[in-house]
Amino acid sequence: MSTVKLKRLKIHQYRNVKPGTELHFDDGVNLVLGQNGSGKTTLLNLISAIVSHDFSGLKNETFNLEYELRSEQCTAQVQITNRASPDPATE
Repeated sequence: MSTVKLKRLKIHQYRNVKPGTELHFDDGVNLVLGQNGSGKTTLLNLISAIVSHDFSGLKNETFNLEYELRSEQCTAQVQITNRASPDPATE
């Protein structure tokens, strides 16, 4: 059984992340550094959704992402977009 790793993430649209932000991940330790309130937790929640293949927690979020997953056998390049619908309870 081969391990699948997130190798690249490009954010075209997600919350307050600057469009075009691109992250590359090494096989070793990767660090996320920043001041309080700079979006570290937001970014880690997004990465968690990607690696778990579970975007249900983001169903009410608008986002447009590209990412690359790799294993020993293959590489998958994914582009995913979600357009949040207005909440009928607030209209």
